[in-house]
Amino acid sequence: MAGLSHRHLLIVGLIAVALSLFNLEVQCQILSEVPLSFSGTDPAARQVLGLQPPIGASDAVSLGAARANTTTHVVISGSSALTGDLVPAASILTAGMVISVLPLEVNGPAPTLDLNGLGPRAVLKENGQPLDAGELRTGVPARLVFDGSAFRSITASFLGCPPAYAVVSNTYCITAQPGAAVTFFEAIEACSDQGGRLCTISEWSHACSSLPWFFGTVLQAEWVDHAANNTTGAKLVGVGIDGGGVGEGSGCAFGGQSPPTNPFPYRCCYNR
Repeated sequence: MAGLSHRHLLIVGLIAVALSLFNLEVQCQILSEVPLSFSGTDPAARQVLGLQPPIGASDAVSLGAARANTTTHVVISGSSALTGDLVPAASILTAGMVISVLPLEVNGPAPTLDLNGLGPRAVLKENGQPLDAGELRTGVPARLVFDGSAFRSITASFLGCPPAYAVVSNTYCITAQPGAAVTFFEAIEACSDQGGRLCTISEWSHACSSLPWFFGTVLQAEWVDHAANNTTGAKLVGVGIDGGGVGEGSGCAFGGQSPPTNPFPYRCCYNR
């Protein structure tokens, strides 16, 4: 044990010999202002046993406590303004600090996190965009790293939606408003120019039925990328027939067909 006097080393050595002779196990506490170096040839002589879970900021941490994230695990509450307390309490947020959070409720859009009263910091995706609503789920642990100014999620997450798009699910977004009436082929080209694609009939129908405000933006039938393998049969949705056997009308379950050269509005979808 480097740093101890010869007298101390002699005393420790005598105690070790006595314990080995009587095959005894004891508990003790060593106070030292210098580093301790364990150099025994036997692995059993190079270990510290009995470390309790850390409470104070200067407490030693056992490998078991480190693996269990004892000092970096925190339960967080709130939806938009998230709060939580690390134990022992963090006195400062350091760049590179990694924590595991266990949310008590689903987050709202663009949440912040305040740890131990150190002030709210934005919680972002890996790419720097704010978290979407529902990305932190109740009772599902998530990992965050502090980048010096904000917390970034390093748990698998989904890309945000481009401007003018609305979140439909964790897999895709849809334009919140329809594009101007154009031909079917022009609609495909316009969505491609935006980095998206013309929505399929299932995507359009799912968005229509799951977003309460969506159908209020449907002013007439809209193009979808379905059944367009001929010159007379591109698919329309929102207005038409086939509404659950109720005949002609409008709604999320209505649709029809039209020659692709006719002008109709359209929606673009974007993979997250």
